[in-house]
Amino acid sequence: MSLAVHNVVQLSDDDVRRRFVVRERELDDLLAHLREPGVPRHALVVGPRGMGKSLLLRRVAVAVGDDPELAQRWLPVVMAEELYEVTSIGELWLAVLARLAGVLGDPALLDQHRVLRAEPDGDRLEMLALQRILEIVRARGKKLLLLAENLDMLLGEQVGPDEPWTLRQALQTEPDLLLMASAVTRFTDADADSEAFYGFFHLIDLRSLDDDDVRKLWQSVTGTDLVGDRALPIRILTGGNPRLVTVLGKFAQDPDVGGLREDIELLIDEHTPFFKANIEALPPIERKVFVTLADIWSPATAAEVAERARMDTSKVSSLLGRLIKRGAVTVVDDEAARRTYELTERLYNLYHLLRRPDTDGRVLALVDILVHLYDPTRLERDVWLPMIRPGMDQIDIAIATRLHRHLDDANRWACIAPREARERLPALESLLAIQESTLGPNDRETLLTRQQIAYLVGRSGDWSRALQLYESVLHDQIGLLGAADRDTLTSQSAVAYYLGETGDAAGALALYRGVAADRE
Repeated sequence: MSLAVHNVVQLSDDDVRRRFVVRERELDDLLAHLREPGVPRHALVVGPRGMGKSLLLRRVAVAVGDDPELAQRWLPVVMAEELYEVTSIGELWLAVLARLAGVLGDPALLDQHRVLRAEPDGDRLEMLALQRILEIVRARGKKLLLLAENLDMLLGEQVGPDEPWTLRQALQTEPDLLLMASAVTRFTDADADSEAFYGFFHLIDLRSLDDDDVRKLWQSVTGTDLVGDRALPIRILTGGNPRLVTVLGKFAQDPDVGGLREDIELLIDEHTPFFKANIEALPPIERKVFVTLADIWSPATAAEVAERARMDTSKVSSLLGRLIKRGAVTVVDDEAARRTYELTERLYNLYHLLRRPDTDGRVLALVDILVHLYDPTRLERDVWLPMIRPGMDQIDIAIATRLHRHLDDANRWACIAPREARERLPALESLLAIQESTLGPNDRETLLTRQQIAYLVGRSGDWSRALQLYESVLHDQIGLLGAADRDTLTSQSAVAYYLGETGDAAGALALYRGVAADRE
């Protein structure tokens, strides 16, 4: 089995069949294309990096070999993902000839390739190399299926301005040659009505995976199902990008809880070339808006992005519109008065924030990935509890504190059994000691931990002690947070409850009426 991750040319046919678990509709579309009588239309697969373009084209080649009817008609040639040496269409045919020699295992073709490589005249090279390719496939009674990557970069950056017309002429006039290519974005030569390939290709847009496809891919990578609505947070975190779903799935399959933070940071670091290349592929001014939005982390308005980036709001709105068309940014809240935006693939937030030296950004990033990966029950049991230990460093303290707030908001302990409540108390008491020494006794999160300890004491059956703990934390919350704060109101309700449980029904009723008035 091949260990190749990104370069699918290196994968065996069995690896390709095994890894290809989504994009079946697009595969069927392309294969139906190849079965058409007459001359099929050339195809262009468009999608951002990681959306599965390379694997789809490689799967087409494997499917042709698996189908006797198609194999009799077509000879697939899969080109390398990068053809940086190609600066003309003649050199493209020269590269195809070399690849064809490798596919057929014919040393004589390599000799012919070496001879043609010495041809100094570009027009003559274009004619001779294409002629030789077509002679080879016709001699075998087949047509050439050319599967090529990054056509947008080839035509837009590497070849001269007249070369796209040269390629179009060859594709139009040679019935034994069919091109299926990929592109990261729609490009000028295919989009503008005055350019060579306007209206020429059968276009296939690779959209983000939906929840069902995320679930299917996750099951293939991890061997586990995303039950209920657990596919949704994975799709949000990855933007439905198959490569990022796979990356995350491999991490989630067997994380080392003891070194969870380090594992996540290594995961992001391992895929830095992928994230970095995609960010650097953006035009500089769009890149600035993109990383500013990544830095903000939470959904933000155009005005908030503009303020942080020191730019004009109308300019930022326009650039956000461009990033939306690229699929890099998504509208979160579309209310006219306050439209907010965030990065489509949240792993880019993590990449950006984890590489920054400030603790706050890294904590936001790490908690974000943990909250998306795990449901509250597993997050509390398998991640949060083992994280709380003596000698925690500053970032782990911040992560544990933020996770505690998240678990409290998610009502993780709402119906906890008395035995479980007693088991949780030592961890919370350890967290409280750490918070009091690092955050201080009057920090909001320190008070929340005291409130949670009081709750678990009550759940374990010690109502009198729970009442004392709640009264103590309530006094400090009123002084620090005010009587109308949500944490304060929660403690007030708990004091009323435990007054009633310990026999002071009149006191409980009076306090409940006060809480009701404050809540209103």
